[in-house]
Amino acid sequence: MTLPALYQVPASHVKTPIFKTRLPVFRIEIRRAANLAIAERPVFGCQLTLSSRWPVQTEFILTPGHTLGWLDHNRLDHLRVKAHAAEKCLSLPPLSSLLHADDGCLQARIPLGVYLLSDDISLMKQQGVALLRPL
Repeated sequence: MTLPALYQVPASHVKTPIFKTRLPVFRIEIRRAANLAIAERPVFGCQLTLSSRWPVQTEFILTPGHTLGWLDHNRLDHLRVKAHAAEKCLSLPPLSSLLHADDGCLQARIPLGVYLLSDDISLMKQQGVALLRPL
């Protein structure tokens, strides 16, 4: 899969495109029963609202403290981490080692390369929300 150029990348990461390194890639999926929205603010009644400010189908770096979206009171229970289809990963990290949802804000726990897979909600529920790579 060829990915577009990096978006808002610190100078230290310019030389190495995120998804062309040998580090493992993880896919974040949302459970089928959960509601999903893309908006500028949290949407009442949705278990996961992704922030509309992030580019779709473009690599970017999510650093701790930046909000990827918002979750309801069940927090990370609506999400699961899977190995990306092309990866042969023996063990998956717990989702809580990559992301956290304190105060309902979905944020990175560590710097992550992120690739949002689509802006179509039905496709996101089928194929996954995003690809993540720990940096």
